[in-house]
This record gives sequence, C-alpha cells and structure tokens, in this order.
Amino acid sequence: MDNKEENIWKQFGKNNRVSMAKLKIKIKIKTINFIILFIIINLIIQIFSIENKINNTKRKLDSNNYDNYVILKVKEYGWIHILGLENYYYNSEIYVNGEKVEASHGADGVFIYINSSSIKTENVIKIKWNKKLKYMTSMFDECKSLISIDLSNFDTSSVTDMQYMFYRCYSLISIDLSNVDTSSITNMQYMFSGCRSLISLDLSNFNTSSVITMKEMFSECHSLKSLDLSNVDTSSITNSIYMFSGCSSLISLNLSNFDTSSVISMGFMFDGCSSLISLNLSNFDTSSVVGMRYMFDGCSSLISIDLSNFDTSLVRYMDGMFRLCTSLISLDLSNFNTSSITDTENMFYNCTSLISLDLANFNTSSVTSIENMFYGVKSLVSLDLSNFNFDYLPYYKGKYDFPNMKFILMDIHQILKN
Repeated sequence: MDNKEENIWKQFGKNNRVSMAKLKIKIKIKTINFIILFIIINLIIQIFSIENKINNTKRKLDSNNYDNYVILKVKEYGWIHILGLENYYYNSEIYVNGEKVEASHGADGVFIYINSSSIKTENVIKIKWNKKLKYMTSMFDECKSLISIDLSNFDTSSVTDMQYMFYRCYSLISIDLSNVDTSSITNMQYMFSGCRSLISLDLSNFNTSSVITMKEMFSECHSLKSLDLSNVDTSSITNSIYMFSGCSSLISLNLSNFDTSSVISMGFMFDGCSSLISLNLSNFDTSSVVGMRYMFDGCSSLISIDLSNFDTSLVRYMDGMFRLCTSLISLDLSNFNTSSITDTENMFYNCTSLISLDLANFNTSSVTSIENMFYGVKSLVSLDLSNFNFDYLPYYKGKYDFPNMKFILMDIHQILKN
C-alpha cells in the first residue's frame, strides 16, 4: 500500500471517529431532552392533581357553608307541621323567630313546637340546609298551618321532581316562586293540589320545558281566581288529567300558548270550574288525545265554548264531557270525528239551557254506552241523530229525558218501539 492510499484510509478512519462522536453527542442530547420532557409532563400531572384536590376541598367547604333556606310563616301555635317528609330534616337547621329550635321527625314528616306564651301575629320559621337538594317531592305535603312560603333564597337548580310539593297546604295564602329554577323539573303532578286558600299564583318565570306530567297540578285550589299560564311551556306534557279540577272560583284562565300536542289524556281537566264564563281553547292541539271524559263537567257558568279546532280522531272516551254545563246555550260539534268513540254516557247530562246542538256528523258505530247521554236537556227542541247507531238503545229504553223534542230524519217512535 503506497503512502497516498494509506493517507486515505487514515483520513477515513478519522472521519468515521468524528461521525461516531457526533452521533453519540446527538443521542445524549436526545436522551437529556426526553428526560426533561418526562420531568415536565410529570410536574404538570402533579400540578393538576394538586389543583383538583384543592378544588375538591373547596367544594366540600362550600358545601358545608352552603346557605340554602326557605322562610315559612304561621299564625298558630303548638305542634306545627313544617316539612312533609322526614328526609328533609337531615342536614338542616331550624329557627323560629330567629332562635334555633329542635324538631320532632318521623314517618309523618317534621314538626316543631311553638309555645303559646311566645305567640306573635305571625311566627317566622327559617329552615336552612347546608347542601343542595335533588328533589322536593312532598316537601310541604299536608303542612296545613303554613300561610306563607318564600323560596327566593332556595337553590332548585339540581331539583328534578316537585310532585306533591305543596299538596293540601290548606291555609297557604301566598308562595314566592319568583327565583325558583324549574328547568330540570320533569314532574309537577299535584304540586299545588288542595291549596284551597291560595288566591293568586305567579308562574311567569317558570321553565317547564322538561315537565312531562301536570296531572292535578292545581286541583282543588278553591280560592284561586285567576291564572296566567301564557308563558308556561307545555310541549312535553303528556298528562293534564284533573289539572284545574275543583278550581271553583277561577274566573280568568289564560291558556293562549298552551302546547298540547303531546297530551294523551284531558279527562276532568276543567271539572268543577263553576265560575268560568268563557274559555279559549282555539290553540289546543288534541291530535294525540285519547280521553276527554268529564272534561268540562260542572262548568256551570260556561255560556259558550269554541271547539272547532279540536281533533278527536283518536278519542275513545267522551262520557260526561259536558255534564252539568247548565249555562251552555249552544254547542257546535259538527267537526268532531267520533269514529273511535266507545263511551258517550252522561255526555250532555243536565245541560238544561242547551238550545242548539249540532251532532249531524256524529259517528257512533263504535259506541257501546250512551246511557243518559241527553238526560235533562230540557231546552233542546230539535236534534239530528241520523248518523247514530241505536243498536244499544233498547237496553237503555226509558232512561232518557227528551221533552218537547223533534227528531230530524229520525222517528223517535221507531227508535223506542222495540
């Protein structure tokens, strides 16, 4: 090997050693970078963990210091029923006129004793919880001594159920619901049922978009004179049975924006609303309704009602629908699709002022019970029953009251001769 060739190999070896050294340096740098990155990631994880622990501790502290309370007022003394269920006693503090008191609790609810010697015009009761409540079912159920309830400082954002909340609070005159969050509520059945001293109720801020049932929500609110539900979202409601039943003092009822497209049952909905003179149901969508039995039963002051937009194609039960509507003068049901109806018993029972009744398009081919359908309809002088199926009439022979009535296109003697 000559000198030139030897020099080439030496230079190659030298270059190779330099390359290897550089490669080793690069590997060390990458290793160091990886270690640094690992340390940084580990630090970040630890920081997040510490922050999470701090937040959890803060939430626990906040929960322990949570100021969630209601204010109740009573005029009576002795043992006072303040909460409907025993569960509401736990995690609570109770004060009467500013002084902390102990309560008795059991299966019938929570009670406190107010001494007669300390009686004031009104005794103020404050019930405070140190955490949020998830339900308010039967919260004041049958608390018959309460005259006032203020919920303006009560957090209901986590509550999903308010059924029977004020059920049978017989003495309750006022309820402050102005700040109540009802956005998560699904059940309001019997919510104000039996509040027979309640004169007014402001539900203008109620968010009821998630509510599925309002069954008997205002039933037996005997003193309630007006109710504006124009802002109430009822798009998810499936059950409105007995909703206003027994609201005997109700003069004004605003249902102008009521969405009833999902409602299946409207039975007894306005039963016993004896002071209602008029009722606007022109926006009602009844395409899903199956039951309308006794819907307007006892609406004795109702003079007229427009049901021209009613879709009754799925309705099976109309028994007692207009029973005891003694002031009703005329009724146009010519648009009613009655092909699915099975029961019209007592439908116009004792509608004593009814002069005009259009049943020309009534299809009773599926009806199995018509007993007392026209009983007591003493002012009606003509009636078209040409589309009626009288197969079941002989069974009820003699139970009808048709004084002074002419039958168009139908000979009454032919009907009854059997």
